[in-house]
Amino acid sequence: MGILESARSGKAAAGKKDLLNHLAGKRLTQRQAIKAKCFDCNGMGESRECDIDTCSLLPYSPYLMKNRVARAKNKAVSSRRVGP
Repeated sequence: MGILESARSGKAAAGKKDLLNHLAGKRLTQRQAIKAKCFDCNGMGESRECDIDTCSLLPYSPYLMKNRVARAKNKAVSSRRVGP
């Protein structure tokens, strides 16, 4: 089964429509592309929560619980800081 068939048969979740549009060759906004990748990474909607702390898209994932969003954004900002 290819990615297109997997996406079509995946559960209804954030990013499904965006991934299908991408696979159809349509242009996506930055936010739509992030949602599409998260849908793909989360097993085509099987998992409703992102737990990959090393993912660069984690602060923007539609699969984060609200209390993890602030923590993920703070972690992303602090990892960019250079200092003593």
